[in-house]
Amino acid sequence: MRDRDHSSGFGRTARWLGRAGLLPFLLGPALIAVDASRADRYSQGLGVYALCIVSFLLGSWWGLALIRRYPRILVVSNFLVVVAFTGWFALGAQHALLLLAALLGIIVVIERRHVMFVRQPVYYRSLRATLTTVASAGLCLAWLLGHA
Repeated sequence: MRDRDHSSGFGRTARWLGRAGLLPFLLGPALIAVDASRADRYSQGLGVYALCIVSFLLGSWWGLALIRRYPRILVVSNFLVVVAFTGWFALGAQHALLLLAALLGIIVVIERRHVMFVRQPVYYRSLRATLTTVASAGLCLAWLLGHA
């Protein structure tokens, strides 16, 4: 079943949507590079988008944790969301980009190591690694360009 998901319509749709979701992570740094006078505005937009993605990923853990009975994952997901939102307000949009990049990486590491996520489709691991790498790189690049 896992391998069939890769070539199924569901797998194709997930990959297409995931890749489309990278556009803001690519567009944000490009806009900052082209129009540095609005770097704060672009960083804020990119940060809000990244905050939504982090919240979306951690929110998806809730459904899995409730079904598979892993209460610690509920606590971890809530903790990471609180870190993300607190960091956003405490650090400001520009510096929060680095925090959000790190959180995306932490989320992938937990998904690769915790037993709750073992039953994910095979293609998902590869897709998430690619999406996280590109998204985190985009956030870091936006942060660097915003300080240039």
